[in-house]
Amino acid sequence: MLDYIVSPKEIEEKSFSIIRNKIKRNDLSQEELEILYRVVHTTADWGFEKLFQISNDFLEKWYKLILTPRAYNKKLLVYVDTKMIKAGVSKFKSDLAGIKLFCPNEYKTVVNLAQRQNLTRAIVGIDWTVEKRKNTKIFVIGNSPTALFRLCEHVKKDEQLSNILVIGVPVGFVGAKESKEILKSLGIPYIVIDGEKGGSTIAVAIMNALLNLTVKKLGFDYEFTR
Repeated sequence: MLDYIVSPKEIEEKSFSIIRNKIKRNDLSQEELEILYRVVHTTADWGFEKLFQISNDFLEKWYKLILTPRAYNKKLLVYVDTKMIKAGVSKFKSDLAGIKLFCPNEYKTVVNLAQRQNLTRAIVGIDWTVEKRKNTKIFVIGNSPTALFRLCEHVKKDEQLSNILVIGVPVGFVGAKESKEILKSLGIPYIVIDGEKGGSTIAVAIMNALLNLTVKKLGFDYEFTR
């Protein structure tokens, strides 16, 4: 009989033990490291240790955004650029944290506008969100560099967007690296994966790590909510 671990909890604990012992980012706080650990765990790629970047004010602003709507029993809107991100982020933990993800790129209005204007749905989805969902404070971009470029354009033009958070981890050889560099120059809180790497699975890992931290801070049982 083959000898291998069958317990999901034991597999996860051993995986994270390996990751924690190997990663040596001294510039990150323990909470920031937990996000990086989740990215490495998702990808089994040690290269993300150097590529992962988070602004110093991201977690502080994240918690402030999460806690304020909860005090008024309101949901915090979170834009995502793919249905895969929406499907992959824990709905249970999202509900506990009081956030609601939406992906406008699949809305009929956005699809029709993109066709008429001969633009990508990613671009039109950002335009629609900025115009129609002005209370959106968190943007998660895991696929489209054009969506991140467009969002950066809006941030430069609209001071009201200076208080948003952006998880900008698009993937690709055309525009991904450049769009992230622009994001980092804007002075708003961000998480990025430097260079061409990224993707929806990375965005999901980051969001789920943030939700793990959030439900713990809100006092929920972590083991129950993993």
